Amino acid sequence: MQTLKIKGGLIAGRVMSSSLVWGGGVTLLRGIGFLLVMAYALRQIPTPEIGLWYVMLSIAGMGGIVEFGFSSTLSRHASYYAGGAVEIPRFGVDQAVLGGMNKPAIIALVEMARRLYQFLGVLVGVLMLAVWSGWLHWGGVATQVGVREILAFLLLLAGTAFNMTGLYWGAILYGINRVRLYNQWMMLGLSANYVVALIGLMAGFGILALVVGQIIGGLVPRFAARRFVKEMLGVIEPDSRFKVSWHDLWPTTWRAGVLTLCTYLMINITTFWCSVFTDMRTTASYGLTLQMALMLHTTSALWVWVKIPEIGTLRVRGQWKAIFGLLRWRLPASLLTYGVGAILMIIAAPWFLSFLHSKTEMLPCAGMVALLALIGLDLIVGHHSALLQTGNEIPQLHAYCISACLTLLLVWPLGRHFHLWGVIGAPCLAQLVVSYWWVPCQFWRRLHVGIRKEGK
Repeated sequence: MQTLKIKGGLIAGRVMSSSLVWGGGVTLLRGIGFLLVMAYALRQIPTPEIGLWYVMLSIAGMGGIVEFGFSSTLSRHASYYAGGAVEIPRFGVDQAVLGGMNKPAIIALVEMARRLYQFLGVLVGVLMLAVWSGWLHWGGVATQVGVREILAFLLLLAGTAFNMTGLYWGAILYGINRVRLYNQWMMLGLSANYVVALIGLMAGFGILALVVGQIIGGLVPRFAARRFVKEMLGVIEPDSRFKVSWHDLWPTTWRAGVLTLCTYLMINITTFWCSVFTDMRTTASYGLTLQMALMLHTTSALWVWVKIPEIGTLRVRGQWKAIFGLLRWRLPASLLTYGVGAILMIIAAPWFLSFLHSKTEMLPCAGMVALLALIGLDLIVGHHSALLQTGNEIPQLHAYCISACLTLLLVWPLGRHFHLWGVIGAPCLAQLVVSYWWVPCQFWRRLHVGIRKEGK
């Protein structure tokens, strides 16, 4: 009996220390909170205003364009320094020469990021304001946008810009492989988001409640990550040997930024196109379905996502066989998770919304299947794109650029003639040309070459 208790305690300890479990907890909390808060919001807020909320979220997502991929580059460099790297070339990685974490280099990385992200925060605010003004003049003329809605967007703009100024703390934390802590604080932020939003909705603040919750949800993990990273690094005198400039990160960063922009143009901005080529009721249904599909995407990606910092460290050390050992069951597990989740979503989500008497429905079954297929294919390509970037190189850039340009060329004629089907079909057809097959092939070719070199 005592032995069983000890084994049970060990198993429980392993489970509670697992980054995957906490990552799953983040997604579970996001899903539960989404069902509770959005279900209540869908009953209290008129459908056109829900559609407007998703348009606002789509515009706020442009912060990822302004950030231009610096966070992923920061995380990657932090993982190399955590593995003992002394100097990181502009492309590729050198073998580690230190026995442990290179804290002076990480301190230099943080100092560089602090100055950079202050500038990026201002830039995010300017871009969001410009796009919002353009949408009101062009695509939003048929939507009733009153003083409260304008105030809500300005508040979202200010909160998004401020959160951008501290985005690098989470990136550093994730890069040094503190993924479990990163997920724990994300859970805390999500909890604050949903509590604040729910209280605001009950008080009758409508879309303003959703905005304030969104902002609070970003503030909590930002300040928690900042405190931990500072305590971990401690008081260390700056080392003149380790000076990091944004110029050092720029060669891979601008490529990662273009990659982010291309992904945005192929997936996230489709809600915006839906508002242009359809009505706000359809846009609300599309935004709701897309949000749930992306939540499923995030859940399924956790199998690989939690190991990206470790894979970066393993590449510095030239341990390709260990990388293959991580991926040979995690990639199939990710795809299986998405497939099962997609089936459950198709069956249960419409029934659940009907049970809640929601004013906003999911897309019709055929549209939901098509959108889930698009996001599922993006999951496969996204996995291999992230794995390619762990080598401090982005060979897949041209494939993404071709797909994004083709999407923009196709969405206008297809959206005008086929409406919702054109919005979904344009990015799918565009990526079929190159991204869907070329990107995975490039990663597996590099992995095969690495394993052969390690074996010699």
